Amino acid sequence: MAKSVTGKLMNISGSKVTIELSDEIDVSQLTKLSDGKQPQLEVFIDDGRSISVDQRKKIFAMLNDMAEHTGYSLREMEELMKYRYICQLEHPQWFSMADCSMTIATEFLAFIIDFCIKQDIPFKTKVIDEIVGDYRLVRECVLHRKCVLCGKHADIDHVKAVGMGRNRRTINQHGMYVLPLCRKHHQLAHSMGHVSFLRAYQLKPIKLDDELIRKLKLTNVGELEKQNEK
Repeated sequence: MAKSVTGKLMNISGSKVTIELSDEIDVSQLTKLSDGKQPQLEVFIDDGRSISVDQRKKIFAMLNDMAEHTGYSLREMEELMKYRYICQLEHPQWFSMADCSMTIATEFLAFIIDFCIKQDIPFKTKVIDEIVGDYRLVRECVLHRKCVLCGKHADIDHVKAVGMGRNRRTINQHGMYVLPLCRKHHQLAHSMGHVSFLRAYQLKPIKLDDELIRKLKLTNVGELEKQNEK
């Protein structure tokens, strides 16, 4: 089973390379993963044009989260997700995680995150930047009630409060702005104030439309139809 690690290149002396790793690793665990043989390494140099070290690290971290949840090996998970991603392309073409473009890496990572959200696969990998910067992913988080900041189960937070004493099921919520936030981040948003909270996390709320209102069951169907007739 492959394991991805990152670090800084410190020195090269002939065929010997010194790398300072970003995280500590357990050599005995690596030996176990390589069936007791001496672990073999493959070094990728980030040239700024192909997939970046950070992109590769996040992709493999997400794939590892998925592998742990599904029972597949990391290698199997990588091949399965590549196949799913490639099949939905207009011009399908196989690619390598070693030297694909940064564009392909960005799209593939977004595809993996989207798949996890829709299939309710938990992930520990921090991909806040990728989610908050992609309207489609934020919308999927709303639809599947996943916190946009941590991925935990979320409530639908109205950026502009509905108001005390008003029935959320009967008022017209079309056009209101919302975000999916877990209890922790929901409380943080209210304690900071929505303007400061949105600015701090660079979040853009989602505007409710009929599809979201129906799927989230925010308004009675009959009431929604009455509102649309007006």
